[in-house]
Amino acid sequence: MRYKMPRWVPEGAKAVEGEGVVVYLYENRRGQPSAVCYGGKRTKPDYNYCYMTAEARDKRVAETLAAYAERAARKAAEKAARKAATAKGNPLKVGDLLSASWGYEQTNVDYYQVVKTTKRMVWLRKVAGETVEGSEGRDCCRLRPCKDQFTSEEVVKKLVQVRVEKDGSVSCSVKVRDWGVWATPCREGETNYCSWYY
Repeated sequence: MRYKMPRWVPEGAKAVEGEGVVVYLYENRRGQPSAVCYGGKRTKPDYNYCYMTAEARDKRVAETLAAYAERAARKAAEKAARKAATAKGNPLKVGDLLSASWGYEQTNVDYYQVVKTTKRMVWLRKVAGETVEGSEGRDCCRLRPCKDQFTSEEVVKKLVQVRVEKDGSVSCSVKVRDWGVWATPCREGETNYCSWYY
């Protein structure tokens, strides 16, 4: 079993709890007002400071509690908005195109077409990408997807991740590779940068 380091709590400290945070108020060896703050389940403190006055410490503690309360409210609102967006159903439809751009020192672009959907899942098939005429450069070009021009028979089933952006709009993405490549919806004429440096 892995050793879990316990939180350091000063002797005789007064605990002030907030939304997902606890701050321990104490006096250090020199008699200065001090505070140690732990957020979430962390055992490493967010801060452990001493202050010139108790008022300065109380001000910092109030700011910390307000920031954590605001964060908790924002996360709850985002969760509710995401749940509402997910309840509306799958934002992707059969025939929609997705693009995934990935690579290191080169930019690979894969295109996919939705061939089947359920409430939370999509079935994808890879489609070809064609070079946009006149976009060729040194070891690079721009590509656009070719709808219904499938490059393989393989159909992959994936979960759709729905996000609600800061402006309230709903976007979605699909994880197409285990090591972290996400495909996002694209339009038929939309182009993507592609490069091959080797």
